[in-house]
Amino acid sequence: MARKKIRTTNAKGEASQADRNGVTGARKRNGTASTGRKVQCGRLADMPKMPLDILVEIFSLLHPADLVNLARTSRDFRAFLMSRGSAPSWRAARKQVDGLPDCPPFLSEPAYANLVFFTECHGCAAPDCTDNVVWSFALRCCAKCKGKQLLQVGSIGRKLVSQLQEKTRGKVLLAARLSSAGQYYYHRPEVDRIRKLWEGGFSSDAERLQFYACAGQNVRLRREFGIALSRWVADENARKSAELRLLQDGRIQEVERRLRDEGWGKDLDWSSGAALRLIKQMKSVCKAQKLTDREWTTIRKDAVQVVEVRRGYRLCEERVEELRPRLELLSRVVAQWEKAQDSWSADTDWYPTFTDFALAPAFRDCIDVSAETAFEDDVLLKMQSHMSDLAARWREDRKDDILKMITDALGSATPDDVDPLSLAVATFDCVFCPHKGMRWPQVIAHRCARWRELVPVKDESLYYRRAVIACERRGRWHMWDSEAFVFNPSLERSRAAIKACGEDPDTAIYEDMERCGVRVFCSDCQRRCEALDWKMAARHEKDCSASFQQLNAEDTAKALELEAFQQSQAENARLADADLVYGCRRCRYHGFLADISMHCASVHKINLKTVKVDVDYYLHTDNPPHIPAPIRIYSLRRRQAVLTANVAVEEKAAFVSSYI
Repeated sequence: MARKKIRTTNAKGEASQADRNGVTGARKRNGTASTGRKVQCGRLADMPKMPLDILVEIFSLLHPADLVNLARTSRDFRAFLMSRGSAPSWRAARKQVDGLPDCPPFLSEPAYANLVFFTECHGCAAPDCTDNVVWSFALRCCAKCKGKQLLQVGSIGRKLVSQLQEKTRGKVLLAARLSSAGQYYYHRPEVDRIRKLWEGGFSSDAERLQFYACAGQNVRLRREFGIALSRWVADENARKSAELRLLQDGRIQEVERRLRDEGWGKDLDWSSGAALRLIKQMKSVCKAQKLTDREWTTIRKDAVQVVEVRRGYRLCEERVEELRPRLELLSRVVAQWEKAQDSWSADTDWYPTFTDFALAPAFRDCIDVSAETAFEDDVLLKMQSHMSDLAARWREDRKDDILKMITDALGSATPDDVDPLSLAVATFDCVFCPHKGMRWPQVIAHRCARWRELVPVKDESLYYRRAVIACERRGRWHMWDSEAFVFNPSLERSRAAIKACGEDPDTAIYEDMERCGVRVFCSDCQRRCEALDWKMAARHEKDCSASFQQLNAEDTAKALELEAFQQSQAENARLADADLVYGCRRCRYHGFLADISMHCASVHKINLKTVKVDVDYYLHTDNPPHIPAPIRIYSLRRRQAVLTANVAVEEKAAFVSSYI
């Protein structure tokens, strides 16, 4: 194979080109070949060749930080700007900064500019060192270098401190703080210098006095310099903050102006500027930058979404004001109907409220008409005689809602010849409170279905929101909503318990299960065996496998006898339980025992001492379903604590079984 020809170049031309490109002789000696590229020179590459008087004039117009950066660009600039002859240029540049204190005698102009305008650590050049800054020491350091540069006041040898304070009254060492509430520090290099001089001694009294005078003067200069520079920094920060606030306010005002130009002014002013306050909190709006057209296209979408929501609220508010006389008339009609009731009891706890009636189609068609349509009060007043029928219709509608929840949960397992509401498994748990195992019609009397904050909104129509606003202004409950309930979460365990009782879980009726008299026990609970009815078994420990077995006739009889005793005790206690809800016999108010007593006394003028149950108040439907405590079973076949068993049996809370 023929050898590849090697390209030759003019050595002299290559050398001259290398010299022009700045290639050193060492690089050529190392044998590194030139790439032949043309080196791009910087914009300031020819600046050092300018006349000196022009450079001095340019330097005097620059900022001190610009001079420091310029000195870092090339050796020529560094050599000139670090020389003593450049001091006038540094002083002229410093005059460009308003209010900046003069350079102290213990600092050079470049060091002063670096201290004030750059945040690098003076020890390791770490960036963004703004926490550990002591102007009196002309020091800026990072957290790692803090221990090398600063020394706590109490960490210096007591002998040295006492001698210094005794001889010089503490004027040769300057102590400073990092913050107004922080501890005092000494500058470690200064401490080391003073210690070396002090321990080395002085050749004469004159030398010692001169040392005291110079050290004291240095302390005064540094303290005055630190105070002056701290004030300037604080003023400068305040000025910058004011400028940023001005830019931020201008940006917000520009956003507001553009929204008003698009016709959103009334919505921005509604509710004391609620929409505008939300827009001001948006990160894209509250920037300290001037708003551009390109940014506005991004901001506008989010801002308009906020204003559109407030516009919907404003329109609702305006419409509520139009409907207010009609809703107030309906409120009076409902109040008269409630007042006409002979006596309130558990059978009337399900009655619909003002908001429920307001959403009923019969009243909604009368109320929710345009302002131009003539409205006559007689239309609502005539419907007062049909309130009971409308209430019954409302109850049937809620019944359909509950039936739908049952059929959706059971699916094909729902029997055709049995009312789904009567099924033993047809129970409901509240999403918001501990009420579990509720049945129809208790669910329509439960308070959580009307809580304002908890019930989710399904109907987003304007009329719904108007009715909500109206009922909130009157302190009324919201309309009833089935979203507050979940269908039997323990369905599988309930089916297992019913099956263990010998009934079909798909067709078992609640009343039949209550009368069956069968008791079961969990075969998994070896240490704590209990006699359970079907409801107790459905709520049994979730860790168990729901393997229930029937008790024999003898043990079942014992369990039923003890349950009857406990039930008689519980019924008497429930009539005076302070944690239960009671209803007023004279109105639809309901509350706890203390609340219902005060209500009867303050509203119905009944003597507080004579308020009686079943006369002035009754046990309200909206209480947790009563599930008695299970009866404990002690087995003769297993080793049990005899003393515990005897005590439990004597208290009629357990029995001993020879079967288990």
